[in-house]
Amino acid sequence: MKSLIKNSIYNLIYKGLNMLFPLVSSIYVSRILLPKGVGRVSLAQNVVSYFVLVAGLGLANYGTKEIGKRQNNKEETSRIFLELFIINFLSTLICSIIYYIVILKSGYFANERPLYMAVGLSLIFNFIQIDWFYQGKEEFQYIAIRSTIVKIISLICMFVFIKDRKDVLIYAIIVVMATGFNYIFNVLKLKNYITISQSIIKKISLKRHIMPAVILLASTISIQLYTRIDTTMLGVLKNEISVGYYTYAIKIEDMVVNLAVAVITILLPRMSLYYNTDKNKFNKLVDKANDIIAFVTIPLVIGTVLIADDIVIILFGEAFLPAANTIKILAPLFWIKSVGYLYGTQVLLTVDEEKKLLYSTIIGAVTNIIMNSFLIPRFSQNGAAFASTVSELIVMCIQIVFARKYIIGAVFKKDQYRKIIISAVMMIVMILIVKHIITNRICLVLVECMVGAIVYFIFSYIQKIDIFEWIINNIKEKI
Repeated sequence: MKSLIKNSIYNLIYKGLNMLFPLVSSIYVSRILLPKGVGRVSLAQNVVSYFVLVAGLGLANYGTKEIGKRQNNKEETSRIFLELFIINFLSTLICSIIYYIVILKSGYFANERPLYMAVGLSLIFNFIQIDWFYQGKEEFQYIAIRSTIVKIISLICMFVFIKDRKDVLIYAIIVVMATGFNYIFNVLKLKNYITISQSIIKKISLKRHIMPAVILLASTISIQLYTRIDTTMLGVLKNEISVGYYTYAIKIEDMVVNLAVAVITILLPRMSLYYNTDKNKFNKLVDKANDIIAFVTIPLVIGTVLIADDIVIILFGEAFLPAANTIKILAPLFWIKSVGYLYGTQVLLTVDEEKKLLYSTIIGAVTNIIMNSFLIPRFSQNGAAFASTVSELIVMCIQIVFARKYIIGAVFKKDQYRKIIISAVMMIVMILIVKHIITNRICLVLVECMVGAIVYFIFSYIQKIDIFEWIINNIKEKI
């Protein structure tokens, strides 16, 4: 069985690169396409994402869980893969036909038809979207290497082909193809993991996956409603410039959240295995993940609020400065989403409580839409950000309540949080001191990040925070 520590390291590399490459491309693209150009592409991506969402049928997490349960049985793994692949193929075919009919026939898309046709390729690539298979097999080393290669190529293409603010279509195509090539690599490598025989084909049964898939689809739709409807409603109720500001604020938020949950993301296949074989190990995994989330995300929230203005100006330019306040409002989501992901996607999905996951996300979606309707007309992207933060907090609380019956131990350890907050407060003090000493913006941000991290780790060591000592001890064992 693969090492969880090694899986975590590879997933950190993968998530880190997922954060770095969009960041680098955004720095370049934002200065060429400007907020309006970025907003046009984001709006088109937002529309096609709903079709991709439905086509995916929630199979990403469901497939990871099902493959994780059977990762040591090649025949069972092959059968499950074929069943889910067929379901995904059929749903993607239907959604692709509907999408292109809508784009070609609706007058609303007439002026931007080439752009929407181009981003629609991401829906076509969903035919071979099987990332869930490799995650279920815990092949995080392969995922990290594959993603790195594709991202380097796509980044080079952006530097070579995007030269003018009119290159919006080229930018959209490069982004879509980056995703597509990841999926193509997956298919080419598949023969090493599955086997197809008549006995396996005879055992194929699609029916048993339909209900869990539909429930997860409904959950995923609800989640996307309160994570993506903001962009759509901003485009309808305000303008493309507001969408551009919000897009880059969300980009920062998504990148940090993905990095923060990188370690616990790898736990779903292992949790699925342990829940059926060793409940004690299952509970230990949940407890450890909870500690890691608190230790990592709390300083990230505070640090982001302190340096948001400088970060936006350095990365995206003065034109995007209004996005800084949006980022500050979204910053608590680093912690909120991470906790929600653990108890919602990880725990509830592992224990086959997809319906409870659905209930929580529906409430979040309804809350977000209602709040957006009142806040966006008055506060633009900042109103959308506040609505998202509150909605996610409500969802997180509901998911914790649902998950409590399946886990042992406290969700929030008072002593642990007290020590973490003390370390974070000392970090704040040092960052504020640095702000009054250094004037060069780039040097300021670099020193703030470095000094803040060092001070936080020093006080974590002094206070003997359990999870910090656990992390250090595991690193020492691997060196």
